[in-house]
Amino acid sequence: MNSLLFIADVTSSEHLIVQETATRLRDLLSEADAAAWTSDVRSISKVEDISAQAAGAVYILSLSDWLADPSAPWDEVAPAVRERVKLVSAKGPNVVLLTTFRHVTPGSDHDFDRDLLVRIRRLNLLAAKLSNEFGVSVADLDRDCADVGAQRLATDFRLGGKVAIGLAAWSLARCVAANALDGLVDFNLQDRIVAANDAARPRFDGVAHVQVTGVTRFSHGRRTQKVAFTPGPVVRGIQLFAGVSKGQVRWGEIQIRLARAVRDRKLLHYFRLLARELANTTFARRR
Repeated sequence: MNSLLFIADVTSSEHLIVQETATRLRDLLSEADAAAWTSDVRSISKVEDISAQAAGAVYILSLSDWLADPSAPWDEVAPAVRERVKLVSAKGPNVVLLTTFRHVTPGSDHDFDRDLLVRIRRLNLLAAKLSNEFGVSVADLDRDCADVGAQRLATDFRLGGKVAIGLAAWSLARCVAANALDGLVDFNLQDRIVAANDAARPRFDGVAHVQVTGVTRFSHGRRTQKVAFTPGPVVRGIQLFAGVSKGQVRWGEIQIRLARAVRDRKLLHYFRLLARELANTTFARRR
């Protein structure tokens, strides 16, 4: 029997999200794989408490701990967050950072509410920077919740309530399945559960789920998320070469795309696309 271990370094409300995520991924894996799967969620409050088992775990790290005092100097908060991510990354688990939903329910202290919203936005931006620096993944709960809206979810940045927890768990499961299971789950099985999770996205009347086609991840491996915008479908090889020439894409990404094309037996198709785009670009310049 196979097992997934989740280490939850999160708030109490986010712990419910991690638990539902673990259950969701366990069920998806059991359905997609011939073997049975189990999942376990363990809470932790100190990096020093991480055991040797951490190397085979998915570590879910919340940034909400730094929201308690939104007036604290950012020059002190940012280095503290960075140091926490650095220490956890060095322990060996597949680390996933959680962004925070950028909605604050208005209270009696308007200055506090404003500072809190600013702190949330800064932390979310910092998560992207730390992902690039340390190769950790980011579960963008903020984006997926913002697509639906605080009113429909009946929640705020704390993500309380059954509906909000369900959507956040789906969002976290998508990130973990796509980026944080390397070394734990066969990549073909990862692809199947990513597709199954996408198909099981919670539905909301009048809200369409938009897959962003102008974004791609660049990485050293399958789990590192580094996002860059491209001017069209990301499968076009010419855009990768154009990105290299502009300093937006590393040559290593070209090698990764070629390796995937070989794996999927689509190498000839890849080069046909590349040749077609080169020809189109050359022709357009001559007109």
